[in-house]
Amino acid sequence: MERVYINIIHQLRICSIALALALAAPAARGQFALAELSGAVTASGGEMLPGVAVTARDVNTGNRRAATTSDTGTYAIAGLRPGTYVVTFEHAPANLTLKLLCA
Repeated sequence: MERVYINIIHQLRICSIALALALAAPAARGQFALAELSGAVTASGGEMLPGVAVTARDVNTGNRRAATTSDTGTYAIAGLRPGTYVVTFEHAPANLTLKLLCA
């Protein structure tokens, strides 16, 4: 089985954005901004992995948003409300499942 690495810098950005928005929420008085989670999935040799299922699940509401990596290995999940998310990466050919908690 080939090792697969996930570029988590983009996931950390969404976590930072979500935390900042959550802290600003009381001042917003009902207004909210949406964030986007995006990045790339690469194999250990640096080649991009297409067809990886990426799911972001809000731990408080259970709402899910999903995307699949493109031919270039990139993905984007838009419309995320501030919160804590479990981000799951699944790739059947590589028998890969990886979960990240973004709080």
